[in-house]
Amino acid sequence: MEKFDTIEAIKLVGEGATKRTIYYYRDIYVNDVIKIGVNYFYTQAFIDKVKKNRAGNRIKSQDPRTKDELLKIISSLEDDIKELQEQLQEYENSEVYERASEGMRVEVFTQDEYLLFSERLTQWRIQRKELELQEKEIKSLEEQKQFDRSQLDYFKKANDKILEQHQKLIELIGQRNKIEAVEKEVIPKQPYDV
Repeated sequence: MEKFDTIEAIKLVGEGATKRTIYYYRDIYVNDVIKIGVNYFYTQAFIDKVKKNRAGNRIKSQDPRTKDELLKIISSLEDDIKELQEQLQEYENSEVYERASEGMRVEVFTQDEYLLFSERLTQWRIQRKELELQEKEIKSLEEQKQFDRSQLDYFKKANDKILEQHQKLIELIGQRNKIEAVEKEVIPKQPYDV
């Protein structure tokens, strides 16, 4: 395998190559570099890869347009810039600009964008109202639920009291019946009845 030192590698890589070029690619194509002590040697594969990479970069950077074509494009762009600056000047002299500087927001729309924006804004307002109504309805249902629950608790307690009173009445009537039965001597008197 043939090895080249840095000077030879620069010559073999060709036009525009420097030590920096070789050092740069040395860190990229590590497998094609041989280090002996503090010296670096480069293989033919390294040289070929560097040449190929640099050739690809050169092709990418070349613009196929002529100088006259590029100057025409620049001139056209300068005209566009002047036109935009004039529009900006008109804008800065308008009431819209004054309102924007007062903290109001200014947006520019095409007609189609404005129609779409207007439609969406209307839909948003309708949806917001629907949500507010739903929230009120949910709140109302919650309040009704709480009221029904408190009513059920009240009726349950009232029912329990009535049942308790009926039970006491039944016990009192039973005791009264027993007393009358003992007084009429229908049943014998028990020692614990005294």
